[in-house]
Amino acid sequence: WRAASKVLDHLKTSEGQVIIDPGEVREHAVAFYRDLFVAEPSCPDAARELHVGLLRLGALEAGKLEQELSLAELAAAAAGLASGKAPGLDGLPAEFYKAFWPLLSPCLLRVFQESLADKVLLISCRRAVLTLLPKKGDLGCIKNWWPVSLLCADYKILAKALATRLRTVMASITGPEQSYCVPGRTIQDNLFLLRLQPANSLAWMLAFSLWTRRKPLTRWTTPTFFGPWRPLPLGPFSPEPAGSCIDTLPAYSR
Repeated sequence: WRAASKVLDHLKTSEGQVIIDPGEVREHAVAFYRDLFVAEPSCPDAARELHVGLLRLGALEAGKLEQELSLAELAAAAAGLASGKAPGLDGLPAEFYKAFWPLLSPCLLRVFQESLADKVLLISCRRAVLTLLPKKGDLGCIKNWWPVSLLCADYKILAKALATRLRTVMASITGPEQSYCVPGRTIQDNLFLLRLQPANSLAWMLAFSLWTRRKPLTRWTTPTFFGPWRPLPLGPFSPEPAGSCIDTLPAYSR
């Protein structure tokens, strides 16, 4: 029964018409998620106001981030990947890289170093397969299917290596009101902050949370999120190499 419930064999249009043809089902799903994830224009003035007063790295910390990617960083990242996960577009799981790491690692390091230097990542690092998982409710409604991006393992290795390095300076570029992903800070700090907020502020945060569940943050344009990073000397962490979003290929299994 569980396997059958994961099969997207029909959908309902906004008019209530039931679609069972595989091609039409795919077109309907693709159209829905293309609209959901398409970038929306942002207000430049609002973006600049949002970026005012952001913290900046010192020269010493920036120098550490600008060091060339090392084999040891990639090895630690590959070893930390979880096993048993679905592979991305290339079909190569994390177990493949772990099993053949001594053979693959030198080539992978050179490829990543050249990609970061050229500010253009591999296609496998810029593309994901979008698969759908069923939620509760009527599975004939496309909104009741949760999109999950399946990323390639080489992208995960690179992202984990860079995230580990960036983690060492997170406290220097993250305001004291944020605790997530910052070593030495806990969620309890934010809970105490919420208790001190007036009712209207709490209502605004709740509304924003509900809005992001329907409108993902990937709809926001690049300057909104990456604008404050551009003046920073972050070396391989510059926003241009990674781009602002990942190409998605809608997919479902029958």
